Amino acid sequence: MKQKHLLCGKVINTHGVRGALKVEHYCDSSDVFAAIKTLYLKKGENFLPYTVRRTVRFGRMMLLELEGIDSLDTAIDFKNRELFASREDIPIDENAVFLSDLIGLPVTDADTGRVYGRVADVQESPAANLFVIKTEDGSEVLLPDVPAFIHSADAEKGLLITPIEGFFS
Repeated sequence: MKQKHLLCGKVINTHGVRGALKVEHYCDSSDVFAAIKTLYLKKGENFLPYTVRRTVRFGRMMLLELEGIDSLDTAIDFKNRELFASREDIPIDENAVFLSDLIGLPVTDADTGRVYGRVADVQESPAANLFVIKTEDGSEVLLPDVPAFIHSADAEKGLLITPIEGFFS
């Protein structure tokens, strides 16, 4: 099921005394994160909106200023909290999908139609993302997100793949 709010970062620490937050973002680039104008904190089942005043690249991190957060005392409560964005506020190419939309969907052989399992998770690695495939026998297989294996990814149908022989023995 497609989620309305998508995880897009985590507050690592505060920065300075004026309420700035040091954020590790999970977007494709810092430009994508900087383009988001409203971020949300999850409280129970609700998502509380915060208007973004300013974002600045800070090495591999981002410095973030939010409306209403203007002191170290108010910023400290955000430390180690996850940030979410509305799906509609995150720019995405026409044929692209959000990786989170693939969780739970089937992984099917492009040639034979055999269903190998379902996408259980997506892990980051230096070379390429890894799809964690939960097979019908309960085992997990890591499948690299590279064109040699992934034929297509569809937010409704799942992954269509071309595995090498013995990959799903």
